[in-house]
Amino acid sequence: MIDESTLAQNVALAVKVLADPLRAEAPNGFPRDPGAAAAPGLYAWWADDTALAMLSAVLGASLVPLIYAGQAGAASGRSQMESRATLGSRTRGNHIGGNIRASTFRHTLAALVHQQIGLQVVGQGRLTPASEAHLSFWISQHLRIAIYPSSDRLNLGALEHGVLTILDPPLNLKGMPPTAVRHRLSETRRRFARGE
Repeated sequence: MIDESTLAQNVALAVKVLADPLRAEAPNGFPRDPGAAAAPGLYAWWADDTALAMLSAVLGASLVPLIYAGQAGAASGRSQMESRATLGSRTRGNHIGGNIRASTFRHTLAALVHQQIGLQVVGQGRLTPASEAHLSFWISQHLRIAIYPSSDRLNLGALEHGVLTILDPPLNLKGMPPTAVRHRLSETRRRFARGE
């Protein structure tokens, strides 16, 4: 396990990179650096003014532009089994072009904007293929992504926790402190999952 001083330095560097809006790139051109995207690491999603207005309207509060962050490729905490995921595979395969069942982030976005952008919900927490494509288009038009590669899969979970603690992205729920926005988000996700 990594020592606390090294972890703190790595967290500070990751925060500096992910919190810089100039490092965020459009999903359509992702990845700007294929080598970085081929590694495991952390990512942060940024929203433009249009997306922020839509998300904030549903959540009843003004949101900061860095709305969500996560990791790709961390070893399992219990078994220490290594993941094969990379920043590129996780971002392109799940978040940009995937479906809401394979991506918590897409599920959250769909729950928040499905009425505003006309997504068609079928069953409990599912979208039609056309609506999945429409959500991907919306993401490509209104969001940007920054990445921070890290080859240390064993300590990536700890790095993510440290970064989330500092950045406190409003759409992250798991392991985050409760807020009025997160309470509203949880309720919205539950209603969406029930098909309401």
